[in-house]
Amino acid sequence: MSYIGDFPEDFTTVSILFTTHAASGAPVAPSSGFEAADVKIYKNGSAAEKTSTNGLTMTSPFDSITGLHCLVIDTSNDTGDVGFWVAGAQYTVVLSPDETVDSLAVAKVIGTFGLALAPVFARVGAPAGASVSADVAAVKAVLPAALVAGRIDASVGAMAANVMTAAAAASDLTTELQSGLATAASIAALNNLSAAQVNAEVDTAIADAALATAANLATVAGYIDTEIGTIITNLATVDTVVDAIKVTTDKLDDTIEDDAGTFRFTANALEQAPTGGSAPTAVEVADEVQTRTIAAVTTVNGLAANSVSAAALAADAVTEIQAGLATQASVDDLPTNAELATALAAADDAVLAQVALVKAKTDNLPSDPADQSLVVAATDAVMSRLGAPAGASLSADMAALPTAAALAVTDGKVDGIKAKTDSLTFTVAGKVDANITHVNETAVTGTGETGDEWGPA
Repeated sequence: MSYIGDFPEDFTTVSILFTTHAASGAPVAPSSGFEAADVKIYKNGSAAEKTSTNGLTMTSPFDSITGLHCLVIDTSNDTGDVGFWVAGAQYTVVLSPDETVDSLAVAKVIGTFGLALAPVFARVGAPAGASVSADVAAVKAVLPAALVAGRIDASVGAMAANVMTAAAAASDLTTELQSGLATAASIAALNNLSAAQVNAEVDTAIADAALATAANLATVAGYIDTEIGTIITNLATVDTVVDAIKVTTDKLDDTIEDDAGTFRFTANALEQAPTGGSAPTAVEVADEVQTRTIAAVTTVNGLAANSVSAAALAADAVTEIQAGLATQASVDDLPTNAELATALAAADDAVLAQVALVKAKTDNLPSDPADQSLVVAATDAVMSRLGAPAGASLSADMAALPTAAALAVTDGKVDGIKAKTDSLTFTVAGKVDANITHVNETAVTGTGETGDEWGPA
């Protein structure tokens, strides 16, 4: 049996070479090649063997050499044997095949090995093979100069998803998140708005949407009333003028005289007045009547009520009256009551939607400030990612670290060991040059050379 050595936990290539021989001592092959199932592995002297062949690789024969075999064990493979490979345990490997060797059944311990415990400093990330001094320097390089309230004061550059809980947030973080968001008081204030305040907000929304307001409509109505009043006044003036014309034209059914009373008009003819003079022609009479009528119309200052009909107005007069009045198209563009109601409902829905968005944010805010213990737990989780064992806390790890005085003593011992090992010489690589004077506490003589062999003193 040979002790293979100590290996780190989860070592993947624990290799055991072994040979098979005939009764004469010559190498011999088994009746057929060995398999992984021909091996039994026991832990710490217990009869409870490894139950599966997962992680075992048998090569038989090895390197095509008769009687040479190789078993490779992957201690990182726990499939089917959870908890079998553990640091600090010792393992015994036994060959118990169903094959025979030189026609004989065999059973043989082919090797033992252990899985070593990780060094203390390896738990916090020191490189394998580092000296105590280097380990201490590596630890100091990743630790802060001082602790704050017994904990590491560190700047966290990144956090894993879902690791930051509401309880882990400090009160000032909650305050910062809430800044600018609607509070319960502001939402309550919205619910307590008076009708007048709501109307004012709605009017503002309508104005922002460029909708016609009641005031705008009232202004239009007043403008229309003013224009209609002007038209009525003008029609009264026209009526007065027509009345004046009528006074003159009423004389046409009897007699029309000139300023000097020269002419009169009868049913049959225009006759000369008694004062003498030649009788005017029909053309002259018509011209005179037209001249007097035009003069009468020119000097009229007003019209009697209802004396001007729509047909009596010229096209340019109608155009002048219509200028500045609301057209049918502009009136049609004014919103209807239904459209106003829809706009108000949309504005109300928009306000409610914004309130809902604010509520969705505030619902995510914690009701209580963060618990400092969760920050400690998060920090311990970070240290775990740096290599600390499962279940170890930061405070426990810090307490377990040796003091500066203890490290100084250890460093001194290491330096003493180094002084001894530095004195060793190696004439042949891998072999220490030594002057042997004792074997198992028995003094020996000789140099080991031919003719001067070693022997008891």
